[in-house]
Amino acid sequence: EWWDAQGDGSTNDSAAIQAAIDSVAGADGGTVQLMAKNYICNIEMQRYVTLRGVYAGLAVTDGADVNAGTVLTANATGAVIDTPVATTTGMRIENLQVEGLGSGTACTGIRFRAVDRSEVTNVLIYNISDEGLLDEAGNNNTYSKIYTKNCLLDRTQAAKIGAVDITCTAVQMSEVEASSYSQSSLSDGNAYLCGIVIRGNRGTFSRCSGVDSDIGIHIIGDYNRFEVCSADGNYAHGWELFDGAFGNQLTGCTASRNGAETTNTYDGFNIDAFGNLFVGCYALSTGGNKHRYGFNDYSPVQTAPTLRNIYSGCRAYNPDTAEFLGTDNAGSSFPTANTNFFEFAEDDTTPTVASGVLFRTANANNITITDFNGGTPGQRIYLLIDDDHTTIGGSPDIQGGGRLPTRSNLEDMLLSFTHVNGIW
Repeated sequence: EWWDAQGDGSTNDSAAIQAAIDSVAGADGGTVQLMAKNYICNIEMQRYVTLRGVYAGLAVTDGADVNAGTVLTANATGAVIDTPVATTTGMRIENLQVEGLGSGTACTGIRFRAVDRSEVTNVLIYNISDEGLLDEAGNNNTYSKIYTKNCLLDRTQAAKIGAVDITCTAVQMSEVEASSYSQSSLSDGNAYLCGIVIRGNRGTFSRCSGVDSDIGIHIIGDYNRFEVCSADGNYAHGWELFDGAFGNQLTGCTASRNGAETTNTYDGFNIDAFGNLFVGCYALSTGGNKHRYGFNDYSPVQTAPTLRNIYSGCRAYNPDTAEFLGTDNAGSSFPTANTNFFEFAEDDTTPTVASGVLFRTANANNITITDFNGGTPGQRIYLLIDDDHTTIGGSPDIQGGGRLPTRSNLEDMLLSFTHVNGIW
């Protein structure tokens, strides 16, 4: 059935497309097929309806819309594609481009208000003042092959907000690249504008990227799984885990070339949350501005080791300050990542162990190490005695030192120390 939508880039096609959606929903579901045209509209999806374009179109370049696919351009303020307030299910949006009206018109690209078991795939979202893709509530939605560019053009936000902003529980998200805006600086000191914000719990994320924003990926939800995701080229931190984000697992995730606003100020991974697992994650600094720390963990004190953040096989390349940082009260397990030994400063009797796990001595004079500075509760370190000048112990801060061999017999020994109740 033909619903007389013009798609000429000037006629308001909202009523025609909405009539088609409502008709299909009234017939217990079906597909509304759009041609490769530019439809001016603001519409509301309904349950069991598929809205399908021809394809998302060609790449969009700054200042010019170069597109030969299906385009839905906002007619007015609000969401270009909206959903009902009441819980809705079984919707699918695919193969099209959603375009706003720039920073001066308050628009969201696609808004899922209370949506379950629905899908958005192969969609490009562009030139939007607020969120490109906003999922406010719901369960088991799927998002794939989505690209946002020039979203969050209204830079006067009051809290963290994502070009892709997800509250859905048990979401499945893959091959999503979210970029907030094309600017040359941080929005402001709050760094509110994010590529991706994850507020929901128990989601699975694969090959997703948060780029060219204040923050790449901001996580406040619990028990989410991130696999081979990245936060690259952002003005402040790459990744943030905040507000009690608990039980999340990041595997093979990267943070590259962040902190573009100011060197040695922002981190690859900035962590103010506990009980999370990082496996094989990597922070890379190249070019002019560099990460301050690859992994900056200042999470709340956790006396139970099982509640601390755990790092396995994680590394940081070329940060300005250090690979890892954890304060004395951070309470996090420290990385077991480094296969290279950090060498203590020569003849240092109280060396710092805040930046790693494996250490070695190279002392030229006879000294006694009486304490290790910067340790956290539960931290374990391994120390290779690589000279014949070092003695361990002789103070209440290191227990068991008196049972070690004499100085000349310590050379080439690998010792293990665990920080318990302020004592090694």
